[in-house]
This record gives sequence, structure tokens and C-alpha cells, in this order.
Amino acid sequence: RFDTFIKTGNSLFCKKKCQIKLRLFQLMTLAQTHQKDVEDKLNQQNALKAALLIPLYTLLILIFWYWIYHQYSYATSIILALSGLMIGSLVRFHGQGYTALFSVIAWISHFLLVLFAVLQGLVLGEGQSTRLFILVGLYLLGAWLAAYMARKNVPSFERQAFFELTEKQTHPSKKFAKNKSYLTLPITFVLNAILLYAVSTFLFVFTFVKAENDQAIALEQEQQRFEDKAIDVSPSNLASIDYAESLRHAYAYFSGTLPNQNGTIISIYPVSEYKSHAILKYHIKKNEDPRAKFILGILTYEDGGLSLIQEAAKDGDIFAKHRIAVDYGCDVSKEMGMQMLNRLMKIANNTNAKKLIRISLNDEFNQACNTPPNFTFRLDYIYQ
Repeated sequence: RFDTFIKTGNSLFCKKKCQIKLRLFQLMTLAQTHQKDVEDKLNQQNALKAALLIPLYTLLILIFWYWIYHQYSYATSIILALSGLMIGSLVRFHGQGYTALFSVIAWISHFLLVLFAVLQGLVLGEGQSTRLFILVGLYLLGAWLAAYMARKNVPSFERQAFFELTEKQTHPSKKFAKNKSYLTLPITFVLNAILLYAVSTFLFVFTFVKAENDQAIALEQEQQRFEDKAIDVSPSNLASIDYAESLRHAYAYFSGTLPNQNGTIISIYPVSEYKSHAILKYHIKKNEDPRAKFILGILTYEDGGLSLIQEAAKDGDIFAKHRIAVDYGCDVSKEMGMQMLNRLMKIANNTNAKKLIRISLNDEFNQACNTPPNFTFRLDYIYQ
């Protein structure tokens, strides 16, 4: 029995020992596998590739930022942080890196992107105001995201292998030209600066040209709305318009301002001496209108308009009669002119005409005779 016990014990001990050796062998094999995997990952790091490609992405992000500014201006500040996340993720994807160099590449790219965005005025939407510490916080969040996302994380089961290959000794991948900081960092800075400056200049010119075009279109539309206020002076159209209204438009074409029925100026109006005269000539031709004759006579006084004023006076127009009386008082007989005005005051039923007659009577022609005549289209002529 004792011998049997010894044999059984030895058998169990050998079995346990074999299991331990097998476990150790498996661990060594797994460690070698992890070390080989880590070795491959370290050799795949390519900071130069990230340095060359990321500036192209920052260019696109700046254009995207510009679009957001003009389409969704309320969200433009968020791009301070979001751009960091995008740049960091792109550096991680293209660089496949595990060292701090990749974080620096992402940080430089993000910093330059934000700098050019600030210079372009894209950080705040139009009319927005945000506290400075919020903007600084969003920028710092973006910078941290860029640096953090740019480096790949080391899985927990490969940390020992990473430690063995990178901490205890300098891994050969760091000596590759594609991973040298003195090469990749200047490339990152210079390419980002050049491309961002180029696209910023383009966006500035594009914005300026677009603003000029928009302003030209707005002016054209405003001019069209402005001209739409004016009436057509063709006889067929004037026939459909009330007499008093047509005279207001004749005044508006002359003065550039349109009065309402009470004589209050309500809007600006296209100026056209030709159209103003056309309305007056229409009423003269159609109805032999005395007021239209008088106004057109005043406007064309130096070109033979006096005959029209005389015709209007014969037809009974009170303003024309006042003009004739003033001219007679200045050129022929002041006393006779005053008599003519006194007679006009008694028969005048137009309030505005009475005011003019009263002014002339009180002044006794002094101002009218001693100053050059003012042949203009007075607003008083078209109102009672």
C-alpha cells in the first residue's frame, strides 16, 4: 500500500508540474504574439503621412465652418470644439500613432484652424454675443480633444509588450524619417499655414464679391419697387385715373416726392420732367384744363410758357390770374396791379390762392419785383 501511495503521489506531482510548464509555455507564446502585434503596430506609425494629409482636412473644415456661419450662425461657436474632435480623429486614422508627436501634430493643426477662423470672423454668428470664457472653454476643449484623439490607446493586454518595446529601449520606429519631429512638425505648420491662408483669401474674396452682387441685386429690386410706384403716362392709362390723383403724380414726377390727398408727402418717387409734362399735356389736350395750362406754363415759362399762363387766366384759373397781376404790377403799374389783386381776393375760392394773393398785397410786390421769379411746380397748385 505504501508503494502504491508513493507512485500515486509522484504521478500527481508530475502532472501538476506538466500543467505549470504548459501554462508557462502558453504565456510565453501569448507574450511573443502580443509583442509581435505591438511590433507591427509601432512600425505602422506614420507621422509624415498625417502631417501631409491633415492640412487638406483643415482646409475643408474651414470651408465647412464658413458654411455653418452663413447657414446656422447660432452653432458656429460649437465648431471650436467639434473641429478638435475631427482633426484628432483624422490624425489617428492616418497616422496610426501612439506617441505624443501625433498629439502635437493635431494640436498645431487645430490651433492654426481656429486662428484663421477668428481672423475670418467665423467664431461668433452675426449679431451674437457670447462670454469670452465660454469661447476659451470651447477652444480648450477642442484642443484637448485634438490631442487626445490623435493618439491610439494601448489595449490593456498589450501594455506590457509596449512597455518592453518602448520604455526599456528606444524602438526603431522612432528613428524612421517619417516619425521624426524635426521633419513632421514644420511640415504640419507650413502646409496648414499656406493652405489655410489660401482658402481664407479665397473666402474673403468670395464673400466680398457675393456681398457686392447681393447689394446690386437689392438695389435693382429696390429700384424696381421704386419705379413700380410710378404710374404709366400713356393716354389710355391716364384716362382711367382720377384727375386730382393724376395731378399729384405730375407733381411727384417733377419733385421726386408723392403727396397724398391731404398734401402730406408719403413716399419718394422717380423724377421725370418728361412724364410730368406728359400728364399736364394730356389734360390740356383732352379738357383744355386751365390748371394744367398754368402749371405747364410755369414750368416752361422761359420757353414760351407765358402764352399758356395767359390762356389759363382767360379760362379762369385763379393762380394764372395772380401771376398775370404780379407781372403787371412789376412791369407796368404797381397801382393797377394792386387793384387787380384786390379784385382777385374777392372772387378767389381757393384757400392756397388766397394766401398767395394776401402775401402779394401785404408785400406790395417788393419781393416779387426785386427777386428773380421762381418758376417751379408748387404743391399749392394742386390743392384747394
